[in-house]
Amino acid sequence: MEKHSLFAFIALCFVGAAAADTFTVTNTNDSGLGSLRAAIMEANSHPNIDLDVPDIIAFAIPGASVHTITLGSVLPSITDPVVIDGYTQSGASENTLAVGDNAVLKIELNGADVTGTAIGLDLAGGRSTVRGLVINRFGTALGSFSGSGGIRMASDNNVVTGNFFGSNATGDAALANVGFSVTVDSGIDNIVGGTTPAERNIFASSATDSSTSGGVGIQVRNAQSGTRIQGNYIGTNAAGDAALGNFRGIDIVGFATADIMIGGLTSTPGRGAGNVISANSSNGGVSNDGIYIANRPGDLTIQGNLRRQWN
Repeated sequence: MEKHSLFAFIALCFVGAAAADTFTVTNTNDSGLGSLRAAIMEANSHPNIDLDVPDIIAFAIPGASVHTITLGSVLPSITDPVVIDGYTQSGASENTLAVGDNAVLKIELNGADVTGTAIGLDLAGGRSTVRGLVINRFGTALGSFSGSGGIRMASDNNVVTGNFFGSNATGDAALANVGFSVTVDSGIDNIVGGTTPAERNIFASSATDSSTSGGVGIQVRNAQSGTRIQGNYIGTNAAGDAALGNFRGIDIVGFATADIMIGGLTSTPGRGAGNVISANSSNGGVSNDGIYIANRPGDLTIQGNLRRQWN
């Protein structure tokens, strides 16, 4: 009986150990205690016992205004599952509108001072989520579509949802990322956006130089299968009523293989799974409403999207 009790105690210890750790960002410093950099390093150094229970990076920075984290160098790659949740910051809230976006974002990542090829957040370990952030001005002065930008997914089962890319915190002015805003560089089952209003991302003004030409909102480069791009505004402001265009809205290049969904079944184009794709200046190659397809993968579905035009 005592032996069974010991085994039960050990089992409970392992269950407790599987709980997620939370690392809290308390200032906008580039490094040091309480910084985002320190939180990522801590999360990386505490491997998850259960990969389905990711750690959490939360925000509790004093003050009611938008908090801008201006980086001086590239952040560490994220090598262990983690949820980076900007909506944990006081005053932040998710979008609730079926049309437009009333999300209140309080955490801004600014990469203007990062030299060389710069990626804002590099999801290298898989099973990570980034939500509730403004990510702008990452890249190089002469960026490439593959080398620099906001978020890179180079692993499986990542989710990017409820963020503003290439704009200010209110989503009404351009602060371009250079190269791409998000790239699915490899891996399976990666999701950009979603089917609910809260999951909508805004993709604005990606560029390859200071003239706002040549950049990509979302790039699918070497993804293997299961990539979903749904419910986003690509090339508009947050309200969806004015242009903040990219050079290309969505790029499918490299060796992307199969099972890619852009949009989805919806009774009203641009709602639910459907993306709003607008004001993207290049439709070269095999294209559809701002979608550039250099190498057509098998099982590519494009449906339910809305093309908006302004004079």
